[in-house]
Amino acid sequence: MEFLTSRVTLLVCGAVLIGTVALPFGDLLESDENDAKEVIAHSAASIIDMYRESGLDELTVRGTEILPSPSSYITADGHTVILHADGREYTAATGSVTEGITITFGETTTLFLEDGKVRARRTSRRPSSQPLRTCRCPDGCCTGTPRRGRSRGSRGNRSRSGHSACPNGS
Repeated sequence: MEFLTSRVTLLVCGAVLIGTVALPFGDLLESDENDAKEVIAHSAASIIDMYRESGLDELTVRGTEILPSPSSYITADGHTVILHADGREYTAATGSVTEGITITFGETTTLFLEDGKVRARRTSRRPSSQPLRTCRCPDGCCTGTPRRGRSRGSRGNRSRSGHSACPNGS
């Protein structure tokens, strides 16, 4: 009976010890994720500022390249840039005056300067119901490749092996 009691006590102490060590790690991972999203918001603000200072006529921004997930989007109005992600808002300041800028995941937006303000117009949008085209090569290694490619039966330039969408280009 003493042996059983000591083992149960050991098990309970081990569970408490694991719980006290594991909880801070969960908070640390969540903190890192929040920090990364704050960096994205500040990066978006610096993109706007750099565009304003560059003297370019237009700047094209693809939401898929700067946003962390399909449900996230960026808005900018006045001197404030806000990343909306996972039900939270991450704010950054910009030195440029902006008006009505919204960048979403599946679209391409063109920034332009008008009346001293940085504004935006949607250049293209991929319908959410239309997935990115992917290719399946004869060996099955190209499945899910995010590159646009041609499958075996398509017209146009392609490799003889049908691996036109392979990441290794074989």
